[in-house]
Amino acid sequence: MRAPRTSLKPLERNRPVYGIVMMLFSMSCIGIVDAFGKLVMQTVPQLQVVGLYFLAIWVCAMILGLAKGIPLKRLYASAAPGLQVLRGLMLVMSLSMLFIALKHLPLAEATVISFTSPLWIVALSVPLLGEPVGWRRWAAVLIGLTGAAVVMQPGTAIFQWLALLPLIGAIFFAFYQIVTRLLAGRDSFETTLCYSFAVGAVVVLTAAALIDWKPLTLWEIASIAGMGVLGFLAHLTMLQSLSAADASLVAPFNYVRVLWAIGLGYVLFEETPGLWTFVGGGIVIASGLYVLWRETARRKAAV
Repeated sequence: MRAPRTSLKPLERNRPVYGIVMMLFSMSCIGIVDAFGKLVMQTVPQLQVVGLYFLAIWVCAMILGLAKGIPLKRLYASAAPGLQVLRGLMLVMSLSMLFIALKHLPLAEATVISFTSPLWIVALSVPLLGEPVGWRRWAAVLIGLTGAAVVMQPGTAIFQWLALLPLIGAIFFAFYQIVTRLLAGRDSFETTLCYSFAVGAVVVLTAAALIDWKPLTLWEIASIAGMGVLGFLAHLTMLQSLSAADASLVAPFNYVRVLWAIGLGYVLFEETPGLWTFVGGGIVIASGLYVLWRETARRKAAV
């Protein structure tokens, strides 16, 4: 994942321990958001939860911008507004697919399948970015997708078509990451954050209002607001992580989400992952780490 534009000096990037801690905190926030999203969606329509989650992060992003003294007019002044809207739409589709899947699938299973996103980035970077991809990385992509198939177990009585949703969500998240690369250096982090979640809030809340909407209890409001705050903190601490240390060092700590998914899935929903979830998840994670290693080696060789 490419770090958003930042004013940090090169010396400030040499803080590996801080970068790792920030990434662990960021991924822990996301793991908790996924679990509470699944919990709230037991009583609230999925699109309503997603839309209000976007809205809560959007509000937090605007508060951050205003706290930094950035006027609203400048906060939404983008050098590439079309790409910003496209990025927001890709995030809408990614999170919507994942949240809908979370309601029906075990937390750990949906999380593991969503980790195929780095593999899709490799596949899509060839036609969309014109980046060369060697046979080793293509092999890692195929092996990783095989791992996802092991988790989903197509052709068996255990397979559910809903298991395709986090896979589709991972593809949209890959598009989201590619658009993020295209935006790199054009707009500030605050502008990009506001655009992404403004688009999400408007699109998803409009759809939710037209399709299915219910009045919320105080507990539901507090839960979704808390999810939004945690999601916002996840974005901020991920930025801090990628600004303090190389992505090749901190990115593997993304997988702490699996531990949160297993633990919270068991505590909140009495879910116990099966053997094939662990086997397939191990294959997916190993493939993702190999892709990361090859990408890092390629960039170092090009310097």
